Amino acid sequence: MQTVEESQLKVSNVIGYALLAVNIDSNKGSYLDYFSPMIIECLRLSDKELVSQTEIFTMLQDKFSITLPQHVIQSILKRLCRKKFVERDSILQVYKRNLNKIDNTNFKEKQNQVLENHTNLVSGLQEYLNIKFSQLYSKEEVEVIFEKFLNNSVNTLIEDIQLNEVDEKDNYMIASYLSYLETTHSPLFQYYESIFIGNMVSTAVYFTEPDKYQQKFKNTKVYFDTTFIIFALGYADNVRKEPCLELIKILREQHASLRCFNHNIDEIKDILYGCIDKVEKNSTDRFGTTEYFIKKNYKRSDIQTIIHGLEDDIKKNLRFVIEEKPPYEPLIHNISEQSLSEFLDSKINYKNKSSLQRDIDSLHAVVRLRQGQKSHVVEKCKALFVTTNNRLSYYTKQYFEQEDSRNFISPIISDYVLTTIQWIKNPNVHPNLPKKRIIADCIASVQPTERVIKGYLDKIKTLKESGQISNEKYYLLRTSEAREIIMDKTLGDEDVITNIDYQELAELAKQKIGEEKDNIIKQQEAIIEESNKALEQKEKEKKSILEQQSHKVKKQKLITRKISVIVHFTVTIILSGLFLWVQYTVLNKLDDRELSILQNGLVVASYYILPLLSFWGFGFWYAVKESHERLQLFLFNFLYN
Repeated sequence: MQTVEESQLKVSNVIGYALLAVNIDSNKGSYLDYFSPMIIECLRLSDKELVSQTEIFTMLQDKFSITLPQHVIQSILKRLCRKKFVERDSILQVYKRNLNKIDNTNFKEKQNQVLENHTNLVSGLQEYLNIKFSQLYSKEEVEVIFEKFLNNSVNTLIEDIQLNEVDEKDNYMIASYLSYLETTHSPLFQYYESIFIGNMVSTAVYFTEPDKYQQKFKNTKVYFDTTFIIFALGYADNVRKEPCLELIKILREQHASLRCFNHNIDEIKDILYGCIDKVEKNSTDRFGTTEYFIKKNYKRSDIQTIIHGLEDDIKKNLRFVIEEKPPYEPLIHNISEQSLSEFLDSKINYKNKSSLQRDIDSLHAVVRLRQGQKSHVVEKCKALFVTTNNRLSYYTKQYFEQEDSRNFISPIISDYVLTTIQWIKNPNVHPNLPKKRIIADCIASVQPTERVIKGYLDKIKTLKESGQISNEKYYLLRTSEAREIIMDKTLGDEDVITNIDYQELAELAKQKIGEEKDNIIKQQEAIIEESNKALEQKEKEKKSILEQQSHKVKKQKLITRKISVIVHFTVTIILSGLFLWVQYTVLNKLDDRELSILQNGLVVASYYILPLLSFWGFGFWYAVKESHERLQLFLFNFLYN
């Protein structure tokens, strides 16, 4: 494990992001506080007593590969001044360190833990690539491709970071590794999640004002692109749907007005109509929609039903307002569509020019809706277009920066960045969002491209027509299981796909289908077994509760019986004494000829009524027994019910 002294060397930004996430777990204040431990560590490692803001900026880059805007560093240093970590010299514009406080931190311990986790992650990736794909990489090479994967996956909008073409093979393998970590519940997936979260935090500082990051949307309309809406409606799969719905929920909580343009609805319909032919050909598309429809066994009529109900789905399920583009008047708020179109086409090289025009329509519409207003934060920018296309977002921002300050919010923003700057306001409210985003990105990364699938389908069709494979094997090779196997074997390389053994591939697909069926049966059996165990446990709990209640009731009845016995014993003694007194009084007065009315009544009761009642079976003891039971019931209800 790397020592603290070695940590003074520059670490990759991957490790820097992980260190940020560690601080998220231990701080409850502003997201700026997440960076404080790093800045404190920079102060500790400095060999100067007085440190400037610029030197802090440089040390963050050198030690942790973290780049922060100068105004953000200034805000953090102000916080550290209030906490007595530093003292600002307003004349020299430098900060004097308080070493007593600076040295009393546990940053070294956290850093060593992160370095250990990172070593384990890289070693695990190296081993996985060797076992799963027979790819031999050194640890240094694994570090490089892993960092490139992260930067190209999520870091495409931060200034000074250029878009690089990702090696599809490396991209596939690392996404496969992360999916493996997630499905096996490996602690290393949590470490990668911390890297992802750290990147989210470092991204947020470029799009929020340090002291106003908690503000809500005010009179701002947020529009969504075609792909985002397709994912949010669940037309790709639930894995891609969930992070989109999380973002929608967060934006609604932050009082954003959620909308989409009519021309994006038209584009979705065009895509869905295209899916009808592709489903019938068992092909695929770049959205994953066709693959989803194939898995669901959707027919032409099912997809047509979706198309006809599209607007209702968007209004009811997503609760978006559907709008037409705003008018082009006044002209002062318009931009040169031709100039923007040529710029984006030169950078992105659109294959479908209608898609380019729709993107231009959306961007220009947002610019007109803003009416010349410029904002430093998304919550007050008046209108914003959200896209899943990182390249479109990056180059649009680059285009508008040619004229405007970099501090102004671009008309378009990636869904990743918007999710980040909203999630960071209160991470505890949506704790699973980063994980959902990672899983969705991994699923997207391991999907074969449309070009690869087309080449593959053309190849097996040729083999079938030439009689080199049977009809059974042809249909086996068209299954999603066969595609998964071929992606693992070829890593998406189109040239390799045409040279593999398709007979063997068909047998492997058949075996995989059988294994998956067995797994499904085992899972169902496990579910049934778990259900039975749960029922048995509930029955045991129910029986235990009933026994406890029965025991409690018995105890309560025993108590009320004792009380009743005491009451009746007391009453019996009193009545018996009274009876004896009456008998005694009557015997002494029998010779008295002048008896009062009361005395006559006592004589009649003693000598005639009581003996007669006993003769009929209604003696004193019968009355005591009857009243005893009634008294018990009364006392039980009074005391316990």
